[in-house]
Amino acid sequence: MKEINGTFLKPAGWHFAYNKGKLMGSFSISRRAPKIGEPVGTRFIVYAVSNLSKIDSRLVSERIPSYVRSLKEHKDYDFMFSEDLTRGFYRGVSIRYRFQSLDGHLVRQQVYLANDQADLLLVVIFESSEEDWEQAWETGQVLLNNFVLS
Repeated sequence: MKEINGTFLKPAGWHFAYNKGKLMGSFSISRRAPKIGEPVGTRFIVYAVSNLSKIDSRLVSERIPSYVRSLKEHKDYDFMFSEDLTRGFYRGVSIRYRFQSLDGHLVRQQVYLANDQADLLLVVIFESSEEDWEQAWETGQVLLNNFVLS
């Protein structure tokens, strides 16, 4: 996997996790320490997926509309809004939807960012329970707005 540099804020008391594979890496921070079989709760996750153009000839940015369309069409997701984004070499979309999970009703802010030159897709997620969303989003918005890529 190609190396990218990213900087993010980690609120005091939150827990950090990191995974790296050949084509995908991820890091996450969560309010509670993840334990098998227990709800994670409020969390911020970044997935980085490289070399997507080797699957077929499409640019990474050309894939994003189909990802968003499948979320909008998913019968279990209550789609709330979307907006186009640009951050330096990255182009993408930010969407928000609510859904039912094993953890209960959640709200997820999900950002797809494509860098066609680096053949890299970033999926940035902030999610929280629907009942805690307003308060959690105060933190989530700061985390998303201060997430820096280079």
